Amino acid sequence: MLLLALPIFAQEQATTGPRFALVIGNGDYTDMPRLRNPVNDATDIAAKLKVLGFEVFFLHNANRKEINSAITHFHECLAQDRRSEGFFYYAGHGVQAKGVNYLIPIGADINSEADLEDEAVSLQRILGNIEEAGNRVNIIVLDACRNNPLPAKARSAERGLAMVAIAPPESVVLFSTAANETATDGDGRNSPFANALLDHLADPGDITTTIKAVTAEVKNATGGQQTPYQYTSLDLNFSLNPKSVSVTTVTRSYGSIAVSVVTAGTLYMDGIKTADLPAGADAKLDSVEEGEHNLELHYADGQVEQQTVTIKARSEVNVSFTYTKTLEPPKISTEVEMVFVQGGTFIMGSPESEEGRDSNENQHEVALSSFYIGKFDVTQDLYQRVMGKNPSSWGGDKNRPIDAVSWYDAISFCNKLSERDKLKKVYSIRGTNVQIDWSANGYRLPTEAEWEYAARGGQEGESKYLEFAGSNDPEQVAWYNNNSGGSVHPVGQKVPNALGLYDMSGNIAQWCWDSYEPYATSKQIDPQGPPTGGYHICRGGGWSSDMQGVRVAKRDRYSPSARNSLIGFRIVHR
Repeated sequence: MLLLALPIFAQEQATTGPRFALVIGNGDYTDMPRLRNPVNDATDIAAKLKVLGFEVFFLHNANRKEINSAITHFHECLAQDRRSEGFFYYAGHGVQAKGVNYLIPIGADINSEADLEDEAVSLQRILGNIEEAGNRVNIIVLDACRNNPLPAKARSAERGLAMVAIAPPESVVLFSTAANETATDGDGRNSPFANALLDHLADPGDITTTIKAVTAEVKNATGGQQTPYQYTSLDLNFSLNPKSVSVTTVTRSYGSIAVSVVTAGTLYMDGIKTADLPAGADAKLDSVEEGEHNLELHYADGQVEQQTVTIKARSEVNVSFTYTKTLEPPKISTEVEMVFVQGGTFIMGSPESEEGRDSNENQHEVALSSFYIGKFDVTQDLYQRVMGKNPSSWGGDKNRPIDAVSWYDAISFCNKLSERDKLKKVYSIRGTNVQIDWSANGYRLPTEAEWEYAARGGQEGESKYLEFAGSNDPEQVAWYNNNSGGSVHPVGQKVPNALGLYDMSGNIAQWCWDSYEPYATSKQIDPQGPPTGGYHICRGGGWSSDMQGVRVAKRDRYSPSARNSLIGFRIVHR
C-alpha cells in the first residue's frame, strides 16, 4: 500500500503555517472481527480535512510497516516548520494492555498481550513523534475504542483504551469514548463518532467549541451510551476553520460503483487511493456519496486511465477500465518462437455435460495477467543444444518434442535457457527443493491456469467453448491413440488453435508448475498452485491418450521425478 499525498484545495490559508494530516482507517481484519465503517470514516474525514486546507496523507487497511512509515513521514513534515499544524486520525481496532494503548494494524499476528509490542503500533510512539516535531499545534483523534478484539486467552479485563496521562504540548487528544469504555461501529456508513466529526469539523470558532458539539451529537445519537473524551494541553486559541469556510450541511445519499479492470493497477477515487486491483479483477465500491466522482486507474508502466461517473442515490454505476499493458517483446533467440497471450478472465474446467469429464474439473472463474508462451513444445533439437544431451525415447527427428524428462529436468532447462539468453533465472534449485521468483524475467513452466487459458485460445477463444485446443474435432488438432500410429510426431503438423499454438491437445503431455490440488470454487486471480505437493500437473494428453484424455480440461498428475515417453513441456515468459 502506498502513502498518498493528497493535493491541497486552492483556497486562502488563515493559519500561520502549513497544515498536515495523517488519516488511517483499518477495517479489513482477518484474525479478529472485521469493522465495517473505519475505511468509510477515514475516507470522509480525509476529504473534509482537504477542504479545510490540510495536506492529507491517507492509508486504509494498512499493515504495521506502512503505519510506522507514515508516522515517520508525518513527523518529518511537521518538523520542517515550527508554525505547522497537525491532525492525526485513526479508526480501527485498538486495545490497552497494562495501561498502554495500541492501534492494531491489518495482518497483526497477536496471540497474547506480549505480542502487542512487536505486532501493534504504540499510541505513545505516535504521541512521542508528534511531540518531537515541536510544531505549533496538533489534534489527535482516535475512534479505536471498540470491544477488545484479541483472542480470549490474550485479553486483559480492561475494556476500550486507557487514559492518556500527558498530551504533547499544545495538543488535544480526543477519544471516541471515555477511558475503559467501548464505542460502537454504527449501522450506517459512518460510526456515530465519525458522523459527528464530519458534521462539525468545519464549524467556525475555537476547537473546544467543536469538541463540545461533537460530544453532544454522539451522546444524543447513542442514547447517552457513548461520550467522547478529551485530554488537552492546549492554551492557545485554535480553529480548524479559521476562515469560517462555509460547508453546507446536507443529507448524504449514497450509491455504488462496480469496477472491472483488464490490466492490474491502483484505483483512485477523487484523488484518494481506494484499492490495488489485479488483472481481470472486479471490485465494488459501496456507499459512494451522491454526485460526480473522478476515478483513475494508475498502471505500473506510468499510464493513467480516467473515468468520470455520476452517482445517484441507491443506484449502481458500472465502470470498465480497458487499457492493455504492452509487454516488451521477449528477449529470446529467434529459434524459440513465443506467442503473446493477452491477460483476461475465463472459465476454467469443464461443464458437467462434457463427455469423459472427471470430477476434479469443476468450473470456476480465473483472471490472468498477460504472458508469452511457446508456439511449440520444446523440441529434441533445442533441448540437446541447451542441455547437451537428448534423453528422448523417440530419436531420429530433431523436430519431435522432447520426452522422457522429469519435472525437475524441465525446471533445469528453463534456468539454463534463461542463463544463455542473459535473463534472470526464475528458479532456485537445491536438490529436490525448488523455489520460484515470480518477478524474474526468465523462462519457466506455465501455471496450470495459464496453460488452460492459452489452450482455449485466450481472449481470442472466449467466443465459443471448444473441447480440444482449437476444435471440437480431435482429428484436426491432436495426435492421440486413434491417429498417432503409436508414436510421437514432429511439432506443428496439426491445425493450431486461435492463438496460433500447436499441439496443445495430444502429441506430448506438458508439465505445468503447479502441484496438484482440487480446484477452488471462488474466483482466482493469477493462481500459482499450492506451495507444496507430492504430484505435479501435466496437461494436454499425448500420442497414447484416448480422445477424452486430450481434452483441454483434462488434468493428469505425476511424481515430479517421473520420466516416460508421454511427457514433455513448453515454456512461458513474462
